[in-house]
Amino acid sequence: MKVYKGYQIFCVADGCGWGERPKEASNRLKDSFLDYFEGKTFKTLKEISTHLVHACAFANHCISYGKEDIWMAGTSTALGGLIVELEEKKKKKKNETNNVPPWAFVFLSIGDCKCFKWDCALKTCTDITAGNRVHVTDARDPGGRLGPQKKDGQPDLRNLDMFWVGCNEGDIIMTMSDGVHDNLDPQTLGHVPSEFGQKVDSWDDIDPKLCTDIKTKFMNDLITKIITTDISEVPQSFMNDPLPLSNNTEARPVTPALITKRLVRYCLKLTRNAREWMEQNPNGTLESDYQKYPGKLDHTTCVACMVGTHEPNVEEDDVPDNGQTSSLRPEVWPY
Repeated sequence: MKVYKGYQIFCVADGCGWGERPKEASNRLKDSFLDYFEGKTFKTLKEISTHLVHACAFANHCISYGKEDIWMAGTSTALGGLIVELEEKKKKKKNETNNVPPWAFVFLSIGDCKCFKWDCALKTCTDITAGNRVHVTDARDPGGRLGPQKKDGQPDLRNLDMFWVGCNEGDIIMTMSDGVHDNLDPQTLGHVPSEFGQKVDSWDDIDPKLCTDIKTKFMNDLITKIITTDISEVPQSFMNDPLPLSNNTEARPVTPALITKRLVRYCLKLTRNAREWMEQNPNGTLESDYQKYPGKLDHTTCVACMVGTHEPNVEEDDVPDNGQTSSLRPEVWPY
């Protein structure tokens, strides 16, 4: 993430697969995506959209840059964009209302990372990227990725898409890898379609759009509950009440740090049964039973940013002597 005067830019990248090549691909992607905007200027959302496409192309080039064989490079999904302040629309008529939001988040997505918006006024969460994998049936397929993927070494751009959402100051934008949002999916929590008024018990038997609608609403509600609930303990079964209120119900201000901490902590607690079983049975195969072993084990990345005016990033010479940045504060990390 980088903060400039008038806008903020951040990028989440999730390497596809395991090992050093996906790790390197995701690191190169996010770094080059952010570096592309150094010194760039723009005045309209259209110009920002053009820059986002160029940043995506630049990142794809950097993934395999310097490789003697292009296939030695890994691949990665990505979601990156800018939070920008919008100019107030001039009223053409005396009684005309100004419906232009004061801020906007404009971003590009390829693959299965997701973006949610926390509305600070309504205290609700909305999935901005709902349906970005609606036509994908293989859980191992992210829907798209940067890096050499096709036969000719080109990236897989099937679900490359551009989004924008209006925001108010104080709203919070959350971007996350599937290592987070797969643990918000009712299917991986052990729920079945019949619990949502459907006449079938398999998620494979539901119309894809209806399935997406059900899961999107569930995730929006669950994130809202995670943010507004102090989770003391996650029960063994998620079938009744996934997130019971703890004894400490005192409301805390909703901040990016609180959101990321609670989401990651939620994922850790949800997948505890599966982790403990695999630690005790290192050569075994985990049973595919989401009611017994809810959640999905994966690399977990979550970035949250509050909409509003912020001080630009400090130069490296201005970093505190302890070498820590604000995201590594001991009261936030580790757990």
